[in-house]
Amino acid sequence: CSCRSFTKLKVTKYKIKICGVKDLKIARHCIKSNVDYLGFIFNVKESPRNIDFDLANKILNSVSEEIETVAVTKNPNEDTILSIKKLPFSKFSDYYLFDSLSSGSGKTFNWSLLKNITFSRDYFLSGGLNIDNINEAISLVKTNYFDLYQLHGMKTDEDFNNVSSKDGALETLFEAKEQGIVKH
Repeated sequence: CSCRSFTKLKVTKYKIKICGVKDLKIARHCIKSNVDYLGFIFNVKESPRNIDFDLANKILNSVSEEIETVAVTKNPNEDTILSIKKLPFSKFSDYYLFDSLSSGSGKTFNWSLLKNITFSRDYFLSGGLNIDNINEAISLVKTNYFDLYQLHGMKTDEDFNNVSSKDGALETLFEAKEQGIVKH
């Protein structure tokens, strides 16, 4: 979607996440540059930014007290989810982000994988969220965080207007927040 559409949103503070960290030197540079979050990509073999769990563990052990961190994965399976859960993410506020295999495709992954797993931190649900399935997502997964910036059905001004209109995905999430179904 065009940046022009996002001027309708009221943003009071920007947060910056550098995703695809695979090197301690880069992580340290990001910290010195006042980046807000470091993102680590797991289980995306076709991505040059994919990191294995052992290397991520080493980097996270070195920086997790200094910066907020985010675990990002696409089309996760149960083994990936449980492996991510074991990593030493920061003691500040950090998040996981679970996405579908093809970002921007409008396709979801098997959200029910997240239903019975308890995490020690919050996670974002991403991938294929749209007006038709946002209620299902809210009721199925145990999270208060939904990745709406990448709301995958949103590619044009008209799509943005639909998402932000009455009965759109944003209104659905705001109503869920008001009802206490989600917190954020």
